Amino acid sequence: MASKVRMTWRGHRLVQQVRAGAQSGAQRAADLFIEEARRLIIETPKSGVIYYRGALGWRQASAPGEPPANLTGLLANSFKINTSRTGTVVTVSITNTAPYAQFLEFGTRKMEPRPFMRTAYANVKDRMVQVIRGEIQKKVT
Repeated sequence: MASKVRMTWRGHRLVQQVRAGAQSGAQRAADLFIEEARRLIIETPKSGVIYYRGALGWRQASAPGEPPANLTGLLANSFKINTSRTGTVVTVSITNTAPYAQFLEFGTRKMEPRPFMRTAYANVKDRMVQVIRGEIQKKVT
């Protein structure tokens, strides 16, 4: 008596699972990046000039090369995430909408950079990849 085995591979379901995992992983990785950037702004010690700022009292600025000092919280609270998907490509953009963010990140003719986004990325890029991989594995298995 002959046995018959029928196997069906539904590749479209796997593609959908990978796509969903990549999208949720990219969102979680972006959250990780923003958390690190905020930590750099708010928590890291500064070694720049100490000055008096009226009702805010004495403050210490950041020195060139350090993440910017937190004065009002605007910079730390102005991160925006934009996620898009085109076909199999998931794109996540993280921007800081504070009007002076790019001047701090890259400097000006008169001010050395106070990088916080590039530093945050360097600090968490390996963890970001792990998060994305983990989300894809969760969706596929």
